[in-house]
Amino acid sequence: MKKALYIFLALTLFILGGCRGRHVVSCPPIPYVDSILTSPHMREHALLVSCTGERVNADIAVIDSPERCVLLSETFMSSDVFDNVDGSAAADGLPDFAGERIASVMDDRYIPYSGYIGGREADLREIAVRAFMASLDTVCRLAAYDADGRSHKPSAKAVVLSSPLMAVYGRSDIDTLIRSFGVDIPVFSPVTSMISAAVSEGRHPVNIAVLASPEVSRSRVYQRVFSEMMKGRGDTVSVCKVICEPVAGGDSAGVSHHADILRSVLDTCRAAGMRVDALLIDDYAVSVPELERICHELVSSDDEADIARKQSLAADFRIIDPRMSIVSDCFKSFREKNIFTHNIAYPVASAYITSPESAHFSIMDFDESSLPDGVYEILTDMAPKTHKSYVQNQHFAGGN
Repeated sequence: MKKALYIFLALTLFILGGCRGRHVVSCPPIPYVDSILTSPHMREHALLVSCTGERVNADIAVIDSPERCVLLSETFMSSDVFDNVDGSAAADGLPDFAGERIASVMDDRYIPYSGYIGGREADLREIAVRAFMASLDTVCRLAAYDADGRSHKPSAKAVVLSSPLMAVYGRSDIDTLIRSFGVDIPVFSPVTSMISAAVSEGRHPVNIAVLASPEVSRSRVYQRVFSEMMKGRGDTVSVCKVICEPVAGGDSAGVSHHADILRSVLDTCRAAGMRVDALLIDDYAVSVPELERICHELVSSDDEADIARKQSLAADFRIIDPRMSIVSDCFKSFREKNIFTHNIAYPVASAYITSPESAHFSIMDFDESSLPDGVYEILTDMAPKTHKSYVQNQHFAGGN
């Protein structure tokens, strides 16, 4: 029976994936997903059945580490790069996500996800699915020891798997659930958003470099998605090279670190004989505008080393921002599906955090006492609108 179910699901995913143009890895679901599919008595089964109706007033859920959650939340909160009336790429003075709620699902328990690569990938797949289900659920814990889940929260109408590892390893199982239950919930990730942006103009071949942490680099998730996406286009010669971000000496957000980043990327590409069309940034804390400014200075430089470096740049070289790529894809998807709230109000940020006492991925209400070390400084320094909204929503008392 199970074998027949797997064959049916694989065929269904293949057919629907071809129709929608979505990257899908067709593989048998993990046992947890199999149970959801075949057990109507499970809460998760009933929850997915209930998610097929109108969802305009639901949240945009962002799932990742607390640090990355607050930075991506800030981009959603502050983005104004589109005209809210006609959708054109022009700021109109109104937040792109006016009236929307950005709900961060902060995972402080199962990170780093790189610890699951090399033998525990099935565990990471289950964590991804449980995190996705937690974002859809309308129940969460009041606190760590609230085993009954006595707090309530809005469900999600869109989910961002912000971690590239969680996105790549969990997406197939999540797609299986979405398509099996007919749930129209868009799922976004920086991997697919940035690679799609890099190859959107249809150039052949296209060579991209990705700046990522050593953990992401070793996982080869970017190369995996890039290769499968390009093979789907009949392209077997394009190149994706992942370059480890240099260690910051002092101020990781400073000018010198950003200059080191760009030089490291170009030196690596030049040594590989690679002319790069786009540089994808996996690190949310790296300032893409600062990198673009430094790149402009390098192109105009008369320095001998910089002249050699710029030979590695294509004429229309671009630096692709991970946060803006996700926000842009989400905005376009919402217009296409007509699922904006259309409320004339500032976006609102809320947050939940993983419970340390649950046997599986479970989230609880968030307040400043549960904020991991170092995240408060990121909130106040790099995510002021998210921080202000947390205060207004009584996550914080107003100070640390």
